[in-house]
Amino acid sequence: MNANTRLSELRGILYEPPTPQSWAALCAHLDAFPQVELALALDYAEQRLDAWPDDLRTAPPSWHHDLFASRPQPRLRLCRFLDLGTLGGGDQAARVLASHPEARHLRRLNFANNRLTAQGAALLASSPHLTGLTRLDLSLNDLGDDGAQAIAASPTLQHLHTLEMLRCNLHTNAARDLSTSPHLAGLRTLNLWNNPLGPEGAAALASSTTLTALTHLDLGTCLVGDVGAAAFAHANRLNNLERLNLSRNDIGPDTRRLLNDAPTLSRTRINLAGNRA
Repeated sequence: MNANTRLSELRGILYEPPTPQSWAALCAHLDAFPQVELALALDYAEQRLDAWPDDLRTAPPSWHHDLFASRPQPRLRLCRFLDLGTLGGGDQAARVLASHPEARHLRRLNFANNRLTAQGAALLASSPHLTGLTRLDLSLNDLGDDGAQAIAASPTLQHLHTLEMLRCNLHTNAARDLSTSPHLAGLRTLNLWNNPLGPEGAAALASSTTLTALTHLDLGTCLVGDVGAAAFAHANRLNNLERLNLSRNDIGPDTRRLLNDAPTLSRTRINLAGNRA
């Protein structure tokens, strides 16, 4: 196949409707380009991909392998979503990604269940190349409060609108750091399910003066209790909150009534399943 034929087929793929199948065909076709033609092909593809959804533009596993084997992979510049969930690369994978120039094109990163520690979280949070991220999933990693503090203190992550840190061994101090971070003021979704934040951690989030853009907050199974839950009944800054998950938090009926009757939560759907009868 000559260069003109390869470019012609590339144009044909790019003019198809954006689907997982057309994206997979594009990636496979780009893998077949000789190195001397690749830059031109990538320039052309990049112009046409602007209208494609970011979530569709995810790197295939073979490109992951090149990235973590320190092999050049210029095709990554076309990707907006890097799904490294369950890869198991841990802090070393975070170090490689944080130093990779092509990471600047990413908008979404899934690093869940990856044996990441607080050190790895700090590497991602301090990367000069991850400033374009809008969605970050660090769930199922033992980050601890130090990991949350690194995320909260990061100007790199100031464009995030979704942050997921399910079951990351976060405690009260983590909730306080997240609730006061000026860099997370744009968050709309914060998922902290199954972290032992305790009542003081929940109260810190309820009284936050920076997380005012939140529309979804998940504190299910976070040891919130009556005191932590009641703080949301008096929260007057979370005016955009549409959904609040307080399930399985040992909340009694009096506090549930308080939440359901709170004027500040009149437009909020509250999940109180699995609490005390």
